[in-house]
Amino acid sequence: MSNRKDKLCGISVWPGVIVSVTCAGFFPAMIRLALGGAYRRLTGKPRRFCPSHTAMVVEYNYKLWIADTVHPVSKLTPLAEYESDIASGRRWNLQLFVPRDCGRTDQARAAAYWTANIRNRPYDWPAFGRLTLKAIFGDWFKCAAGLEWANWCTEGVGEAYRKGAKFDVFDNLNPTPVTVIKRWTERKLTELKP
Repeated sequence: MSNRKDKLCGISVWPGVIVSVTCAGFFPAMIRLALGGAYRRLTGKPRRFCPSHTAMVVEYNYKLWIADTVHPVSKLTPLAEYESDIASGRRWNLQLFVPRDCGRTDQARAAAYWTANIRNRPYDWPAFGRLTLKAIFGDWFKCAAGLEWANWCTEGVGEAYRKGAKFDVFDNLNPTPVTVIKRWTERKLTELKP
């Protein structure tokens, strides 16, 4: 486990920290369109701030990275790239969280699971259609259309916690970026601050 003093945008981070962020681009805009209403009901904030991406901090080769499930495959992204994207406006509304009832050792286990089992997996493009179902039916059915998404950003973080730390961080097999915010408003996640 890392004992380093790494920071992301001035906030101390370690393996297992959950990253919630809003991204620029067509597909992130579609995610905000689909999930923005739920986000607004939870936070009172405009749809523009609805998160479109979830990631986590991991350690690989003695360095901290962002574990990104993106097209075409899940990859490790340097912390500096996130900071540059935020400075340029390509990403915004960065929030960092840790589960309230999951210690740093288990958080590190979740991060290690992601690195060993999710990194380099292909991105699940068909999930966009299922996200639409989730947006339409999510309030009426516990699991939208009964589908468990194979490899999308929030699902990868959830799988890493479920299987690596034996902790169900989202309590949902169909989590979206707004699920992270919902768990935060329920006080199941603690937001990290500078």
